[in-house]
Amino acid sequence: LKCCAGFGSRVMSRRRPKLIVKDLPHACSWQDLKDFCREYTRKMPTYVDIRNGHGMIEYDSMRDAEEAIRDLDDRRIRPGRGNKVDYDPQRVRVMLDDETARRSRSRSPRADRRSGGAARSPKRGRSASGRRTSLPRQRSRSAQRQREKSESRERRRSRSQDSRGR
Repeated sequence: LKCCAGFGSRVMSRRRPKLIVKDLPHACSWQDLKDFCREYTRKMPTYVDIRNGHGMIEYDSMRDAEEAIRDLDDRRIRPGRGNKVDYDPQRVRVMLDDETARRSRSRSPRADRRSGGAARSPKRGRSASGRRTSLPRQRSRSAQRQREKSESRERRRSRSQDSRGR
């Protein structure tokens, strides 16, 4: 695995949006893919690799990934200066990885998240100062049972002490 920032090998993060690049030439290297990103986009990816003939590009935010799709999709990738094998420039397809696409669709639309309307639970809201307000935390049943047991033990002890003191 190759990392753009020069940190060596690492495992791709599951939280960062990933793009898949299809129709890459067989001789294309991860450096060619990185140069391709550098040539057409303003934001550099945090991670670039090629596996099984498909490129993988990772960005810090979904906004950067969506911008990269617009900038890179249906563009021609060329061999880099350091590539030992020359190949003809070829058009590539760039799209969100299936896992990233599923995760992004499962969230509520931005308008709902910002409006504080229907997407927000009626039990929670924001106070006038903008801070979150919440309901008092509910205790679990087991904690409640333990509390009840200790209270009944205390009552028994106090009764037994009262009967001894008489």
